[in-house]
Amino acid sequence: MNEKRAICTLCIGRRARDFAKLTHGPMERYARRVNAEFIVFDERRVNFTGSKGFNPILFEKYQVARVLEEHDRVLYLDTDILVTPHAPDVFTRVDKTRVGGVFEDIGTEKKHRRRLIQEVQEDLGDLGWQVGFMNSGVFVASKEHARAFKMHETYGFHDGEYEQTNTNWYIRKAGFEIQGIDFRFNFMGMMRVIHGPIHREAFFIHYAGKGGLFPWVPKMEQLNNDHAFFYEGKQVPSFEDC
Repeated sequence: MNEKRAICTLCIGRRARDFAKLTHGPMERYARRVNAEFIVFDERRVNFTGSKGFNPILFEKYQVARVLEEHDRVLYLDTDILVTPHAPDVFTRVDKTRVGGVFEDIGTEKKHRRRLIQEVQEDLGDLGWQVGFMNSGVFVASKEHARAFKMHETYGFHDGEYEQTNTNWYIRKAGFEIQGIDFRFNFMGMMRVIHGPIHREAFFIHYAGKGGLFPWVPKMEQLNNDHAFFYEGKQVPSFEDC
């Protein structure tokens, strides 16, 4: 394999560091398995501070632009993601000419995400984009896509609810297509609602949002439970079984 790969995650702040204690080990194991370098963004380098609607630190994931100067492909993962031992090589599932990710304008979130698609285009410019809102907690990008992660410097930003609304717009503004991939590569709470109680069959479990997968259980407890099951050899039941 001649392709130079990296797996990157963003870890700035106490909450992120708490997740990292359990998630970075599995990410690093996965990186070794798919022949990728594991890189943690633990310092601010993008230094974006403009937003009030979302945490500006989230733009630090755009450090992938710098990584792509020396790597052919990058997988970005939010730090609140547990990579499971049976996760296949995601790089082989994404066309090198496209950015790969999981769309979340589906199910109960369809109407809301489609509204965000409309709002960002009213603010930053119409791209004729109507469907396909990627959750930016997981994405695969190639060297040619690097410029998409610098476009806030030229086009500004939409100060809406999410960083990822901007990320989707920048990628499309740069002229790149987003390829929808298997939802198991970014299994969030909405996936549990849509696809049923199968989160331990997922490849990347994402404890996103305020409640993670199980809103009645603290997120760190959810992560601890799954980490114990996959990496500590404990036969702990899922909260779906409780």
